[in-house]
Amino acid sequence: MSTSANNTATTSKSTEQAAPLHSAACCKRAPVVYSDYTPKGAVQIVTLESAAGKSMEVYSTGPANATRAIIFIYDIFGFHPATFQVADLLSEQLKARVVMPDLLLGNAFDAATWTPQEQAKLGAWLQNHGGWHVVSPLLVGVFDWLAATYPATRDHTGMVGLCWGGKVTLISLMAFADRLRAGATPHPSASEVNDAVNAKRPVLVIPSADEGELDEMAAVLAEKKDGSRVVPFLDMHHGFCGARADFKDEKNRQRTAEAVQLMADFFEQVL
Repeated sequence: MSTSANNTATTSKSTEQAAPLHSAACCKRAPVVYSDYTPKGAVQIVTLESAAGKSMEVYSTGPANATRAIIFIYDIFGFHPATFQVADLLSEQLKARVVMPDLLLGNAFDAATWTPQEQAKLGAWLQNHGGWHVVSPLLVGVFDWLAATYPATRDHTGMVGLCWGGKVTLISLMAFADRLRAGATPHPSASEVNDAVNAKRPVLVIPSADEGELDEMAAVLAEKKDGSRVVPFLDMHHGFCGARADFKDEKNRQRTAEAVQLMADFFEQVL
């Protein structure tokens, strides 16, 4: 990592440690743990040369010759069929290569242990496995791998993040503005107005009822006049685009499709 990247990561680390990486909505309900969806992409093991040669699983979907790429950061439950489904939908709508790195390195939060006792440990667990100081070097490796594997996407790469991944996305739009062109985050966790202030690239924020309208953030993003905006989905719950999604429910399925189309249209304009 370059000196400037190291400095940015250090600054972001201190900022991140001052605030939690998750919100109360993360603990409100257990995820939908069953889905019979068959992913259209595949999981492969890649070697991140610029991250000390660390190996990581990556779910990839969409055309390999795409000129746009999206790095999709999942929620705390890691790889999940419902999350794969959203990635597949976005890839289809945007005609982009979508890659979902296993940033938690197989240590996703286990839904089977969803008890009050385990919920109380979530903050410390997330700092240990998903803190910025942990994931930022991995993201550098993902950026380098993506650019080498799909060079046509080098200057047309965006990021989507769910829940905790939304916080990662917002920080990345400051720390990795030289690598990213835009970001979007359905139901972000622990989002702050300063995340909007510090974002150096356009961002689309899609809060659920659990996050609320995020009026202050919306005002800040509107001032940027770069396409950034907040579009609330106040009839949806935290996680409706991720592991908590129930796509057997017609309303959830429809609203997720609308959120995906919103993201695709946004990236079409800014990537």
